[in-house]
Amino acid sequence: MIRTLALVAALVGLVAVIALDSPSQGGVPAATATYSSEPRTLPSVCPGSQTVPVGDIQSGDAELDSGSTDVAFDVLPPGGEVIDDGTAFDQVGSSLERIGSGDIAGLAGLTCAPTSNDQWLVGGSTALGSSARLVLSNPADTSVRAEVALHTPVGAVEGSTSVVIGPGSQRTLLLEGVEPEMPAVAVHVTAGGLGVSAALQDSRLDGFTPAGTEWVTASALGEELAVLSPAGPDGDGRATLTLIAPEGAQVDLAMAADRGAVPWVGESTLTLDPGVLTEVPIPQAGPGAVLIDATAPVAAATRVQVPRESGSRGGDLAYDMAWTGSQSRTDARERAIVVPPGSVSLHVHADAGGVVAFDAGGSTLEVSVPEDGAALVNVDLEPGTLLSSAAAASWSLVVTGQPGFITTLEPVSVELTSVDTAVTVDGRYPVPLD
Repeated sequence: MIRTLALVAALVGLVAVIALDSPSQGGVPAATATYSSEPRTLPSVCPGSQTVPVGDIQSGDAELDSGSTDVAFDVLPPGGEVIDDGTAFDQVGSSLERIGSGDIAGLAGLTCAPTSNDQWLVGGSTALGSSARLVLSNPADTSVRAEVALHTPVGAVEGSTSVVIGPGSQRTLLLEGVEPEMPAVAVHVTAGGLGVSAALQDSRLDGFTPAGTEWVTASALGEELAVLSPAGPDGDGRATLTLIAPEGAQVDLAMAADRGAVPWVGESTLTLDPGVLTEVPIPQAGPGAVLIDATAPVAAATRVQVPRESGSRGGDLAYDMAWTGSQSRTDARERAIVVPPGSVSLHVHADAGGVVAFDAGGSTLEVSVPEDGAALVNVDLEPGTLLSSAAAASWSLVVTGQPGFITTLEPVSVELTSVDTAVTVDGRYPVPLD
């Protein structure tokens, strides 16, 4: 069982005894203490299956039904702990869901998100025909409060939404109910204790035609970032870069492709206003990595949208999409992914290029990356294989299904982490009225 925050409760009691031993008249706060946990891997949670956000319409006509009976859902490795609709792991897990028809037809996968006190999820939309469903999971045995702040292309939404998540449970929040009609959103989630696991379901319709569904997970916040893009504006496909700088920043953009550095077509230097979401098209056709150098911390993500035959009587094109979050280009922690089923490719960027080594279930897998470039290679690994690397590289798995179905999974750290929890106890007592 994943049970962690009871130690914090015990600490609160201990600090309270110390703080209240000699309280001062007049109401001066008694003590503030910081608890540092023993180094450990953070628990992670996969949020569960995707849902039709506004209800499941069953008409008997497969073209009109919003839901689908053509669904395959896998969570690996086996044996995780049930957390409401989700699954929790002590270390790394992944989920992959293929929905063959209905409003949210597509391929949606993610690496189970570790708990965190402070995280940015860059992705989603609350515009007409879109839904952004935020799932907050708490694998601990005490309740935790999370604050959800929403950012849009016109700035931060005033105030935040406070959500209490009970022990071993989940809460969901439809962001279109918080701030509707926004073509793009970013979510800042903060929480106490060991934090919460956060994932956002981004599902879109173009009229009555599916326009993609995907999980959005946390993006790295930093000044030297790489954001992998598994496809580009080739044919009817689209690729977009979304950025946010909490305190504002100037950023320089570059593109790394399979043949090395390529020119950024368009404005490559941007000024980001504090807390304002910025979207720019990715000019490079085909897979690659967007490289970001910023004067202050930035979080970013890419979204690719690929066409497919809808199968409708009208012959319209439908779409699926994949969100990929930013990664630090200097992050040399050991990070890992559990390989899902399907057709899997490994997408890698390293600033220095060269051979990037991976451990694939005890075997070595090497990927040659061109200098200032990125590599996308097919891999043949058994579902459930733990794929890891400690190289200073940015990487992800690209998973495809039937033509036009796509998703990406990014690695999470498997190194031991010590979590600091601040505890403040107020040791006041009333002044006598004599």
